[in-house]
Amino acid sequence: MATPISFIVPVADDATYNRCFKNSPLLATGGPFEVFCQRGFKSAAAAYNRGIDASRNDLLVFCHQDVMLPASWAETFGKRLEELNRTDPNWGVVGCAGQTREEQVAAHIYRHDRELRGVVPLPAKVRTLDECIIAFRRSAGLRFDEAVPGFFRYGVDICLQAEARKRHNYVLDAPCFHQGKNRASLPSLFFEEERYLIKKWKNHLPIQTLSAGQVRGNSYLIYKRLRNTGRKVLAMCGYRSEPWWWTLPKISPEELLG
Repeated sequence: MATPISFIVPVADDATYNRCFKNSPLLATGGPFEVFCQRGFKSAAAAYNRGIDASRNDLLVFCHQDVMLPASWAETFGKRLEELNRTDPNWGVVGCAGQTREEQVAAHIYRHDRELRGVVPLPAKVRTLDECIIAFRRSAGLRFDEAVPGFFRYGVDICLQAEARKRHNYVLDAPCFHQGKNRASLPSLFFEEERYLIKKWKNHLPIQTLSAGQVRGNSYLIYKRLRNTGRKVLAMCGYRSEPWWWTLPKISPEELLG
């Protein structure tokens, strides 16, 4: 029997949500799941905390609206958690992609019709996790910091909260599909979030992250802003590069979704 799960999903675009998460084959299996679509929130942290308050299950899974879950995902995820509970029952936050302290990629995830596998065998202990899908137990007592202003770096913060409580974060081998769009550059709010993390976690720097490099300090943040401005200028001039996942091995989404 599948583990009871509460899925919490901030929704900013109903078309994307309906095409992706709501269309997940897992949800058609009739498992012991509850889904909270969080609309109208100004930050992911606020949306997720309200979902935590409303949910009834101990296992909480926080998803982007553009994630799709295969029919067998909950069964696979449950098995991986059982294995982790035997080796580290005090685990903190888990996901399907992250970065180790040594800046190695730990991952198993599908991006459209491609597959990303990291260099680190799974399960892997990581510093931080990619935010597309993360999970923790309500009984762990974790809550998202609503001072993180937007929808990007809350996952870094929640992993560091777990670390501060002497809990370890892991990437598990339970892949999902992340159908995210490709960004030529990052929005300005991303850098405001990083500035907040630098101030809050100044005694924990550098912070290894998968999606946008290290969080080192304000000087490095200036460099990242300038680099991002350069990307915006190139995009305005019509320059288009292939997405980062373009050279990954191809897979058959229909077969893997189930």
